[in-house]
Amino acid sequence: MQKLLVRQLFTEPSSSIEVLNDPQGCSKITLSNPQLSEFKQHLQINAQLKARLAVKVIDRCVPLFNWDGYAQIISKPLIKANDPRLIHLQLIDSHLVNLNHERLTTGPLWDYARTHIHPLFNRFFLDLAPAISELKNFLPLFLPRHNHEQINSMLDSMRLNDIQVVKQGITGKLQFNVNTVAPAKQPEQVLNAQEQQLWQEKWQSMDALLTYTIKNYAQQTELEELKQTLFEILLDARYQLQVALQQDQSNDPVRHWFIDSWTQLIPVLQKISTANPQQAPLALLTLVTSTDALQALDKLGPSFGLDISIDGLRRLARMLTNTPGISPLEYNQAIDPELLRIFQFNPDPENSDTDHSQYQINLWPINTANAASTRPLDNWIPTANELNAYLLQVRTLLINTASKAGKKSSLTAQQGDIFQKLVLTTACQESCWRQYVVKTKKSLPCIHQPVIPALCKLMKISGAALLIDTNYAGILPIMQRQVAIFCLNI
Repeated sequence: MQKLLVRQLFTEPSSSIEVLNDPQGCSKITLSNPQLSEFKQHLQINAQLKARLAVKVIDRCVPLFNWDGYAQIISKPLIKANDPRLIHLQLIDSHLVNLNHERLTTGPLWDYARTHIHPLFNRFFLDLAPAISELKNFLPLFLPRHNHEQINSMLDSMRLNDIQVVKQGITGKLQFNVNTVAPAKQPEQVLNAQEQQLWQEKWQSMDALLTYTIKNYAQQTELEELKQTLFEILLDARYQLQVALQQDQSNDPVRHWFIDSWTQLIPVLQKISTANPQQAPLALLTLVTSTDALQALDKLGPSFGLDISIDGLRRLARMLTNTPGISPLEYNQAIDPELLRIFQFNPDPENSDTDHSQYQINLWPINTANAASTRPLDNWIPTANELNAYLLQVRTLLINTASKAGKKSSLTAQQGDIFQKLVLTTACQESCWRQYVVKTKKSLPCIHQPVIPALCKLMKISGAALLIDTNYAGILPIMQRQVAIFCLNI
């Protein structure tokens, strides 16, 4: 709202506007730098005000007085009955505040300024027609089981109401009616080869779009806190996606993963966009509303037939970018150097080319770790006689990563030692590497067969098993303690 207010009304340099049009050129009243906030469930606009009033005598301007302070406008956003897609401001009250924080509610200055300031804010409007039109094109793409008549009925029922001012901003409800669809008469069958290919293309496009969005917005902020939050969402998404991919595909668990990830992401995008003047506020509003609508439809259950389609993802991608040559849906398992740079996972340039501790981390769903050595961890399925060398490289990677993270977080030596052991212990349960076995000369994932001997050996050579004696104030989960105790007893 603040950005839209500046774009519409405060169009002169330094976000200012001259509200007094003096044909003699002697008097000037300027408003600048508007700030929006909530005040008793109304919208308050504070703007700096400079008044320079003078009269023209013969050929020169004779000053009357100068005044610096603030104009405070109390307003109420509302939707007019004759145009339900436009939000206007209804002015409730207004006053001047001087630099000593004293209110001026009457007097010749305020009477003079008021006649020019009130018409200015009466010109403001928030046009939601483009966002609602985009939603009308967007939502049908995710309801493929609804017929033409049902879709038109849903679109015609769209209504915006219940506009309220809260601490975080202005909220409103977009309401629309959605018909249920007939449930399948027989249980879903196992996907055939063509359905399997389409399903894989769909989840890969979902993941590519999510990753592109996180990378794109991480580049637009210098706030480490927001970057860290984006990084945590990305890591959580990687983990949840791996879990979803191992579930029954006919139930489409990836759809819930996608919606949950975007629900986490939207508040962070709003914070980044608020601080970024280059962002288009209405485009973000459309994106937020679209995500809210998907979440609401998903919660209604399978009888409403929500389906994440490729065409729907393409339209969602266009809300993010229309840059030619960029394809947010392009899925790629290769290591992304831009992600490594943004989240500071670049290899240490001080290490030599033969140093086995120089690694890169790949954040795609099938995670890999590349060692700068002649025997990289990536695609290495160790045999029994290679287990020691393999586990030592894993241990080196974990220790180096923990050490760098500890230094970045300014941990003390004691905290760093605890953190390193926690990393090693957690790796035994939540490994970055999927376990593989070789069958008929092919590498196959070994999902349901935990490699207990290898895990135990990693614990013993790392010293991580010692953590079960103290547990460090209950930090270790019960499962990790059980694994550690099991390893110590074999």
